[in-house]
Amino acid sequence: MSQDHQHPPVDNTTEITIPVRRAPTRRRADELLFILQSVDIPAWTRFDGESGLDPWVVEVPGARHAVEADRQLREHEAEEKQSRDPAPPLPQLGATAGAYWVIGLILINVLVFWAMEALGGSTTHKVLLRFGAIKSALLASGEWWRMVTAVFLHIGARHLLGNMALLSVLGSFGLRMWGPGRLLAIYIFAGLFGNIAGYIFGSAVALKAGASGAILGLLGALTGDRLRTRGGAHRFKAWHLLGMLIAFYGMVVGIRPQTDHIAHIGGIVGGALMALALPKAGRLSPTSEAWLQRGLALASFLLVGLGGLMALR
Repeated sequence: MSQDHQHPPVDNTTEITIPVRRAPTRRRADELLFILQSVDIPAWTRFDGESGLDPWVVEVPGARHAVEADRQLREHEAEEKQSRDPAPPLPQLGATAGAYWVIGLILINVLVFWAMEALGGSTTHKVLLRFGAIKSALLASGEWWRMVTAVFLHIGARHLLGNMALLSVLGSFGLRMWGPGRLLAIYIFAGLFGNIAGYIFGSAVALKAGASGAILGLLGALTGDRLRTRGGAHRFKAWHLLGMLIAFYGMVVGIRPQTDHIAHIGGIVGGALMALALPKAGRLSPTSEAWLQRGLALASFLLVGLGGLMALR
């Protein structure tokens, strides 16, 4: 005897239901159901214990939905298979090792902030300028390195804590999707792009510092990645990304009313451009991906290191 688990919606029309997958357990059937419903494909499950096959059936209404559902599930199954393959591009970058890259970024920001506090305070203009904050007149005089160093400076503890909280979330997403080399390159480039935008279009007299442009660049990269896979399976929907942006902006504006909106927009655009410009993660061979990750990480380290040395002169 069969029993229903989740029934299709009842209406006055009749449309043939088409099974798109069978699953051995209810849990697996619910996972498949969630995938389809997350991309707005109507679907439901039912139990069929008499066929001798996997008893849980995932069904959709009509051939049109069946074709799209099958494509979505195939893409998801391919992603699952790839995640199970024991051949990561860089062997040392396991889940634990990967977390160290985000922790390292946070630690650098915290150490720089601690040094600023020890030498006079992170809200003191003299200290901010000494550590590499942006002043348009100084950039115009040739101190380009401030575009880089300003990414690691914060004005006050609340500014630091708000940015580091978001970095821990978006950085974790970015590591799983892109790997550490891509993550670092997107972070640094987006911060640099945001600071350039702020310099060109923003206030010429304001003193500017903060990692917000770089961090929002990670959100921009997630958006760029979402656009690249438009129409396919993706772990984020557009409203998820918009929700994160609104939440961040509400927090930042509440902390600092003088928020540099232009640098933030520049960071988002820079991150999206990087995500669209780089080869899509998972498309390269393991060897090519390994060299790309190393090259991007090395270029990021060299740029930051050069900026730090210029600031210490």
